[in-house]
Amino acid sequence: MFSPSFKSRSCSRPYAIVKALPARLSQAMKIIYSMAALLLAAAPARAGLSLSVRLPEIKCSLATHMHELSFLIVSGASVKRTDVHHLLSVIKPASMLSTVVCFNLPVTLQVTATDTTVKDLSTLNLEGAVETLLADDVVVGGTYNYNAAVAKPEEVYIKKAFDVKLGDLALDARYRLPTQVAALTATLRRNADYIRAAFNTDSVVERVEGSKRFSLPGERQLALTPAWDQSTRAFELTVAQDIQAGKTNAVLELSQADKDGKLTLNHQVDDANTISPTLSLKRGYLTYQWTHLLGDGAKLQTTLDPFTDLDVTWSDPGKGGEWVTRANIPLKEPRTATLSFKRKFTFQ
Repeated sequence: MFSPSFKSRSCSRPYAIVKALPARLSQAMKIIYSMAALLLAAAPARAGLSLSVRLPEIKCSLATHMHELSFLIVSGASVKRTDVHHLLSVIKPASMLSTVVCFNLPVTLQVTATDTTVKDLSTLNLEGAVETLLADDVVVGGTYNYNAAVAKPEEVYIKKAFDVKLGDLALDARYRLPTQVAALTATLRRNADYIRAAFNTDSVVERVEGSKRFSLPGERQLALTPAWDQSTRAFELTVAQDIQAGKTNAVLELSQADKDGKLTLNHQVDDANTISPTLSLKRGYLTYQWTHLLGDGAKLQTTLDPFTDLDVTWSDPGKGGEWVTRANIPLKEPRTATLSFKRKFTFQ
């Protein structure tokens, strides 16, 4: 998953990204590839991988069958090409990426730039992830976050599923290297009901929650989900009930921490449109959400808070990856509206 996101601002330093990459991207990519190498087993090589990312300000082309990495920096109407052959030292050899892909190991890369004025690699919020099935019902993987830890993975984890008499048990053990905190989440599920407990070496019990579903007349369902959150030292309760099966349901969320409650009514108008007004029980005002399905997995979601902003998000899965376009318009200062684009790629 390669996911750039840019706000609509002018790019005052178009070559800053080229200057920042050689020294910094090397460390980031080495960590991601090291994580991948730990999880790989031998497999036949497969030649060639091409990736093209088109953005308003930057176009990046990567071809692993060619030992070069080139950037096209686009600023306004002018287009300049810079062949960055010395970046081979960043990804050396370039075929390392194709090796990871050849092993059928899903590798995800994500870049989220909050400003097109790229000063260094930290502004790109570079993230990576590697995950693979080690054995039956055993999944291992790791994540990398450049801003959290430049020279080492952010987190490594192992997940295991069991069949027990009471239902299906899933264990998720993780270790965060920057904070040196180990965490374990255990989930026992039976049909739609579950009990989940999260533990870590800092607070021992981090969170405990459970959910119980009840059948009501008219093929309707009622779900009760109480929880205890150690970080806020507060109880939470979520009550979800069908009003009209398959068409309308109500969700009540109560939290001891903020001493407020939210009541949301989800109503499916037709096959393509759903409206979801939410009432704040403490403040007494409504926010509105409208979801419109565009077909082929694409959707348009609009959220209106009459006191703050209008948020519109359009997501389109596409064949090569998901496009996400988001516009946020503050109602009091509409001139400060922001427009961002995100593109996701998955390497397999």
